[in-house]
Amino acid sequence: MAGRTQTAAVKAFVEPIQNALGLFASGKVTVDSYKKDVEGRLVFNRGEVVKLHGGAGVGLSVSMHYRIVPAEAGRGPWKVSTVGYMYDLVLNEKALYEYHWHPISDSHEVRPHLHCSAVGKCHIPTGRVMIEDVLNLAVHYGAKPNSMRRWKELDKLNREKFARGATWGIGPA
Repeated sequence: MAGRTQTAAVKAFVEPIQNALGLFASGKVTVDSYKKDVEGRLVFNRGEVVKLHGGAGVGLSVSMHYRIVPAEAGRGPWKVSTVGYMYDLVLNEKALYEYHWHPISDSHEVRPHLHCSAVGKCHIPTGRVMIEDVLNLAVHYGAKPNSMRRWKELDKLNREKFARGATWGIGPA
């Protein structure tokens, strides 16, 4: 998401994530950097597991790492680029799916990948995963947005916004 200032770029990055998560849980998205060349961290409710609406025992923790970088001509001058994430979907307080991308880490797996409790601790390559993908999976397990109509609209809108600025890994619409 692009912006005229570094702060505006971060706000444009945060807004669709907050809107999506806000349909499923009470809480706030926070970030810790508005400066270029500094890796920032975005978290929802301090990165802790948050119970999603629906009473089905579905929870989610969200953490993303990002950088403010120059935008393409005519779109900025600034945009936020995601440089890592950890989305953990929990069912009845047990990790069900853990979508991770930590390209700079001690792990041998630096590509986007999935850990699934059903198959142990192996790394299953996934390609890029959006938070909307995880929220759609949460719906499958019983999470309920405040408004399904609004969720479908927002999911589509967020994917369109993402596709306009993504430089790799654009997921299905």
